[in-house]
Amino acid sequence: MNKGNKLINNIVHKGAIDVKAIDKNKDGKVYQDMTD
Repeated sequence: MNKGNKLINNIVHKGAIDVKAIDKNKDGKVYQDMTD
C-alpha cells in the first residue's frame, strides 16, 4: 500500500490527475491513462 500511496502522492504533486480519477474503483489499484 505504501508504494501505491507514494505513486498517488507523486501524481498529485504534478497536479496532472485528480485523486478520485486514480482510484476509480476504490480497490487501491492506481489507474493512469498514459494516452493523456
